[in-house]
Amino acid sequence: ILSKLKDFSSKISKAVITVPALFSERARTATLDAAKIAKLDVELINEPTAAVLHYANLPGTSISGRVLIFDLGGGTFDITIAAVKGKKVDVITSVGDKELGGQDFDREIIKLIAKKYEKSKNSKIDINDKSLLEVAEKIKKILSTKDKVSEIIEGPKGPHKIDISRNEFENSIDMYIEQIKMLMEEALERADCKPSNINQTLLVGGSTRIPIITEIIQKIMKKAPVKGVNVDEAVACGAALYAGLQNTGSLNSAQ
Repeated sequence: ILSKLKDFSSKISKAVITVPALFSERARTATLDAAKIAKLDVELINEPTAAVLHYANLPGTSISGRVLIFDLGGGTFDITIAAVKGKKVDVITSVGDKELGGQDFDREIIKLIAKKYEKSKNSKIDINDKSLLEVAEKIKKILSTKDKVSEIIEGPKGPHKIDISRNEFENSIDMYIEQIKMLMEEALERADCKPSNINQTLLVGGSTRIPIITEIIQKIMKKAPVKGVNVDEAVACGAALYAGLQNTGSLNSAQ
């Protein structure tokens, strides 16, 4: 993969690669070995560090002191508490679940679809049908902005219109929401912090767009998370800024 990326330009000899804060030393070494094979001079930085750098360079935004980076993507969940001073980011603690993410939410929507189809048509649909994953993801995204969504579902007894409300969706993922709450509390405890000790909460990952996620963050942290970035690109943008900073010594040049 790194060799392919390098081939896009003959001028590339250096790279910044972001890795999860929870990445093991073995995994980091393997990443560096891959870079050597691709003949790249690589520097690894933690994803939370990259995210902080991106947020810190938003117009009118000041990131300093203790911050909580809440990273909920498609397949993993990480919470990092870091101390930020200028351009320096020191990770205090990181906790997470490598098996928790947006894909779990999609599967719960598929279960809702199957249950509603069976109740109406008295026939079961294959919950392992890959096409249902696309439908479930679409429903999840719509429910981030609307209270209810309707979709036509194809099944063994023909198509059927299924309605799913945001409330039904939130109830279906309640178990995962409880896990997220517990991990937030664990991160604060490990860092010996109270919510009032955290200056800002930064969002990373597409699943943070789900309204109930920001609601529980605000409830636990007693303040709303920082907004204004594309959460899908926060880490990549931070890595680009870091690369520019290393190359030019100036964030203005990096931008």
